[in-house]
Amino acid sequence: MAFALAAADLLVEVGQDGGIVSITGAVKALIGTREEALVDRPIESLFVESEGALIRRLRAKALEKGRIEPAVMHVVCPQGDAIAATLGLCTLPGHANTYLALSVLSPGMAAKLPKRDDVTGLIAMSEFQHMAQKGISPNDPGSGAAMLQEMRLVKIGGLNKKLKSLGESRANELMAEIGAILNASATDTSAARLGEENFGLIGLAYGSAQADMSVAEGVRLAESLAEAMMTAGLSAHAARPQVTSVSLARDGLQEKEIARALSYIFDNLSKTDFVAPHSLKSAFEAAEREVIGQLANLRDIIDHDRFDLHFQPVIELKSGQIAHHEALVRFGKPGSPLETIRFAENVGLIADLDMAVCRKAIALLADQPHLSLAVNISGFSIQYPEFCAELNERLHAQAVLAERLIFEVTETHQIENMDLAAQFLSGLRRRGFKVCLDDFGAGAAAYNYLRRLDVDYVKIDGPFLQRAATDRRERALLRSLSVLCAELGCQIIGEQIETPEIKSLALDLGLTFGQGYLFGKPTAEVPRSKALAANGRRVGQIAAWR
Repeated sequence: MAFALAAADLLVEVGQDGGIVSITGAVKALIGTREEALVDRPIESLFVESEGALIRRLRAKALEKGRIEPAVMHVVCPQGDAIAATLGLCTLPGHANTYLALSVLSPGMAAKLPKRDDVTGLIAMSEFQHMAQKGISPNDPGSGAAMLQEMRLVKIGGLNKKLKSLGESRANELMAEIGAILNASATDTSAARLGEENFGLIGLAYGSAQADMSVAEGVRLAESLAEAMMTAGLSAHAARPQVTSVSLARDGLQEKEIARALSYIFDNLSKTDFVAPHSLKSAFEAAEREVIGQLANLRDIIDHDRFDLHFQPVIELKSGQIAHHEALVRFGKPGSPLETIRFAENVGLIADLDMAVCRKAIALLADQPHLSLAVNISGFSIQYPEFCAELNERLHAQAVLAERLIFEVTETHQIENMDLAAQFLSGLRRRGFKVCLDDFGAGAAAYNYLRRLDVDYVKIDGPFLQRAATDRRERALLRSLSVLCAELGCQIIGEQIETPEIKSLALDLGLTFGQGYLFGKPTAEVPRSKALAANGRRVGQIAAWR
């Protein structure tokens, strides 16, 4: 008890009826009243209203098991604000009361907590995936150490219709209870609402002795959900929640890939309604086998350089002179390589793939002194300190390539750590390497990137330029972007220029460079200084980039 008090900001004893028996610690500072004024008040009154059902469930769990893993709750402050705090709950042998230890989280740690729905307290789908990808424990936001390996899927068939039959107030009460049940069963995991009827929990790895316990807990979880629905007035026939536990096999997966593979599988499964637990389990196992196979194949591609570079010219529009070539990765199979690249991003291998492409491009430039290349690097990769450090080391040894190597930052993955990305790209530019912001106009974050990142070029997404040919609004946006880029000291490259008319439009809108089938398709042949381009100029000639 003394140890718990020393480590906590508040220590609360709660009676069997749920009333506060005693409370000690920073009561005045946190709650804004004297200790004796809180005695006999319900324990729920210390927390935000939406967490009332959850605290009741957690107390019941502590009475059953003796203690619970720490959970994050929100304490109501005198000003009406809520402060995030970790809650520990336990009982003492021979005592029927429960004891709560509350420790306030620092503002920095609280800011890292996932956003939760106001009614249910459940995490949204996007936050759920983010946590799985990052491997972050929801109740220890600074640790980053949780290895997520087990997933429990919950289906409440027809829930949306049932909620509508209850009316808004009773429906919210039921959803709050469902959220409390899921969160109470997930104090060491993440619980989320993944759709109108689908819910999910991702937890820590279970040992073999705990696996049976996990199955039993799944049964109890389904029973608790059914009981809550019947209490809300729904029939026993209607209340049939389904709970299925699935585990991701470690075989063939590196530790850093487990959480991302799990998130990738889960994302695909959550897009399809599932009917019965056994069919869902089969679907998961089939998806798991496919993903592990894809991972093994992709790692083999990266480790053994089983990919090729194809080259497409980028033209200075006014003179028709070739400025440089973009190096495009190809995997030796029909179809677009974009599917493989997106898979690499989803499972956390894109930084390794980008590094392999950079290594091959750097070696080619060292062997071809008349060649100039632009290589693509994902927005995900430049947030990896290991990737940034290795690329910086390689470029330090090849400083002479600065005038012939451009890095195009793609927007297929949103940049979250903007400070690290900006620092890395600024370092490249200080050493003379040029940076291009790729796919501008393809995503909502483009203008934010342009605001935060110093770049030399902006490459307009092809469909954006195509639409400008017939849409006055799109033309106005592109013309204003041209003015903005001129003010920022960067130049614009237009993609997918396939006709003389689109080329003329690009010139009229102020674009400096162009790329597309009008000037040349991607080819596996390495451009050489003596090879002639389609416009009669020599491939490999270098125009001024600024």
